[in-house]
Amino acid sequence: MIRTKIGLPAEAFVWIMAGTESMRKGYDLIPDLLTHLPDNAWIAWLGKPRDTALRIYVEQRVKHEKLRYVALGEHFDDYYDYLNAADGFVLTSREDPHPVVMIEAAALGKPIAAFNSGGVAEFIQPGMGGVVDSFNPADLAQLMRDIMSGTLPVSSSTSSEHAAQFTVTARANDFCRLFSIQSKSGSQ
Repeated sequence: MIRTKIGLPAEAFVWIMAGTESMRKGYDLIPDLLTHLPDNAWIAWLGKPRDTALRIYVEQRVKHEKLRYVALGEHFDDYYDYLNAADGFVLTSREDPHPVVMIEAAALGKPIAAFNSGGVAEFIQPGMGGVVDSFNPADLAQLMRDIMSGTLPVSSSTSSEHAAQFTVTARANDFCRLFSIQSKSGSQ
């Protein structure tokens, strides 16, 4: 229903990214990335629009080159509905220590394609997607095409099961165990 609402073709493979429209998040790379993807691939960006030259640049390239991109804007109550409407998650960030949206996408079973921008390389497990070490849009697009074609097998259950380990409760328990071990070893 959301895909129809925003005007995406039924046969589209939709990659989504959520975050601030900034250079750090790789927003400027969207047009270059799209030029290397097949005609059925779309990118949707979920996040608060910013009135910047960067946004104008992306919008103008998308318009003039007829690229398959949609800016979804900011969503609160239906954020996960939009995230779940996508077929895959693409992390275009140049730096991102451990993006929460990556965990959210994995929890929804979405395959992930990303630049090696930090914590994503530590998070992605076999069957969840992949990470490219360069910051070259053509390399990331190749990974995305491999996921789309099935050349790189992905499993939504692998993604969601791995993401379940990153709940607040699970992480809090890890910290408690860590501090307990340090406390015991420090008292000896």
